[in-house]
Amino acid sequence: MRNELARVSRGALSSCVSLGASVRASEGSSALVQERQAAQLAQLEGQLRDRVRDMLQLQARCDAERAELSARLAEAQGELERLRAQSEEKERAAASLTQRLEALEHSSSAEQELQTLRAQTEALQFTLRDIAQTVLADKDPSVSSEAEGENLGSSLGPL
Repeated sequence: MRNELARVSRGALSSCVSLGASVRASEGSSALVQERQAAQLAQLEGQLRDRVRDMLQLQARCDAERAELSARLAEAQGELERLRAQSEEKERAAASLTQRLEALEHSSSAEQELQTLRAQTEALQFTLRDIAQTVLADKDPSVSSEAEGENLGSSLGPL
């Protein structure tokens, strides 16, 4: 019985040692799993921090570009308004010049008409003088042509 008890006791001790080893191995592997999980978690947190930093940098860059584009847009709109005002001013100037040109053309044609009328009037005056001289010469042949021309010219005057 003693032998049996010793054998049972050794078997129980062996089982306990084996169980202890299994528990320690299991704890070790569980600790190893926990360490791996902790390392993975730390790695993922690091990646997340990197991505958040990158996103914040990208957001800051986008905000800066948006501000620059807004400034350029405002500048372009100002330039557009200035060019529109300049265009309207040029259109008004062109319309004014067109009116002045038409007025000058009208006055130029009126001036030409006046010169034509003066030339025709002079021609008629010469014709009338010739007729008057001829009539006077037919009435009184003793009157000289020069005297008649002077009298007739002063009596007719400018027409």
